[in-house]
Amino acid sequence: MTTPIIRVPGTALTPVTVSAITSGSPGYASTPMRITTSGLTPANLLLADFRLTSITWGGTPSAAGAIQLFAVDRDFAGNIGPTPGANYLPRLVGSFSPQELASGSPGIMALNSVALSPDADYYVANNATGQTFACTLSCTPWSPGT
Repeated sequence: MTTPIIRVPGTALTPVTVSAITSGSPGYASTPMRITTSGLTPANLLLADFRLTSITWGGTPSAAGAIQLFAVDRDFAGNIGPTPGANYLPRLVGSFSPQELASGSPGIMALNSVALSPDADYYVANNATGQTFACTLSCTPWSPGT
């Protein structure tokens, strides 16, 4: 008989308010969410589900754009890596879905089963939507278990 794999949930992390991000190639949030896996409850969870809520658009976004999550890993001493921008492209974690295509349709955008680094800063990015974007970033870490 096979053993089913279940989710061992962790404690949800404190949400981060993401102020208006201008549309860029991409434009990054000024406030990242730092996740250190050794500091999670329980410790050393492997994956996380991210949510964007309280979404606000400056107008109708372009269907060609995307709201994405990027990571900047820290070194083994916990020192922060470079700030994302024109001179530094961080590691792409994934794109949130569903992508909202109307300025008046607030909802929830999800990015599930993200592999966590031992210590990293996670940035929301507005990539070519043509509009400013603001939201609240939430995260619940978890690991598979039996």
